[in-house]
Amino acid sequence: MRFWAIKIVVLLGVTACQPAIRDKEYNVAFDVRKSRLPPKHGAIISDSQRSAASWRIGMQALLLPSFLKGSGELIYGGFNENSNAGFSERDKYLLKLGVSGNRNIFGYGSNFYSVGRRYEGKFDSKYRHKRGRTGYDSWLSWDIKDLQVKTKFSESWTNNLSSIYHIRTMDRWYEVETSYPFSSEPYTEISLSYGIGKRLRTSIPNHATIYEGPLNSVKTSFRFDDDSLKFTTGVSQFSSRNELDARKAFQQRIFYINGTLFPQYLLSVISSYRYSVSNYSSTIYKRRLNKIESSLGLIYKSKELPALKLTSAYKNYHSDDGLTDRDIVNFGAQIDWESWERYTGLKTDWTVDLRFRDIRDYVNPTTNSSDWSFNLLWRWPLS
Repeated sequence: MRFWAIKIVVLLGVTACQPAIRDKEYNVAFDVRKSRLPPKHGAIISDSQRSAASWRIGMQALLLPSFLKGSGELIYGGFNENSNAGFSERDKYLLKLGVSGNRNIFGYGSNFYSVGRRYEGKFDSKYRHKRGRTGYDSWLSWDIKDLQVKTKFSESWTNNLSSIYHIRTMDRWYEVETSYPFSSEPYTEISLSYGIGKRLRTSIPNHATIYEGPLNSVKTSFRFDDDSLKFTTGVSQFSSRNELDARKAFQQRIFYINGTLFPQYLLSVISSYRYSVSNYSSTIYKRRLNKIESSLGLIYKSKELPALKLTSAYKNYHSDDGLTDRDIVNFGAQIDWESWERYTGLKTDWTVDLRFRDIRDYVNPTTNSSDWSFNLLWRWPLS
């Protein structure tokens, strides 16, 4: 499947004159993507797959008291040129709201999000795994000398209410996270997080709530930060059990390492590796899914020349039951002009971004696809 895409981003920065009002920043982004299915595939795709558009509106540093800062963002995608309804895909949205602040040794904050069940990850792919869910979290942290302790409470639930007989699931979490730095030069830090929770089921017609089972998570990480090398590595484990069906359970283990190397002052090399194993079990089947995700990037920055960024990524998904076997390869090139003030007299920034993606599914070859996109970004501060 081939795509063409154009993205235009406009960032407007406005500085307030009154000291009591915080600086404001607004950003608007548009993403237009069109796809074309080659005749050799012979498959049938829907109109929404052939063409779609997404837009984003974001705000930062809202008008709040001096001890608070807030942000908000709305992303919507689903405009279909072949549909008379216009914005027909109402489930392709992401809404984020948040406030945070700190006083002396204490920090605090709260976040709210709502993700449509068909959200495609445009502009913000971190919320892709939360599709079809709405939730919030509140946290409080405090510093005890070098030790930082953070407590967090969160809830999330399914937001698909298209059927009156829908069963809503809710996850409720209580988490504690601690971090402690061992040295300052080079900077080293270790952190540990533990969370417990429970999953509830609610039937929409009669609002009857049933306790489904417990949730558990453990995370630990190590961070190293020096002038020539920065990296973070860690492991985590998540498990859930359905007490309504003793044989139904899920367990996931993840190992990751992210690093940045600075061989020269203007050059940096970024790499990452992530390996996860997920085990599903029920009365009918058992399944093991392995995921490998790796990336390598090169960044060159210069005051006289445009900045250059080259990226590559590889992903592999494989299951022991033979139902999943897929490879995904990504390449990208990006050029940034931080300022054209000497040519235009305006502090404008330009970015040109070119990306290519290739997907190979060895279980269902008819879904194989290749696409590329071209993005042009322009930033112009108004202050």
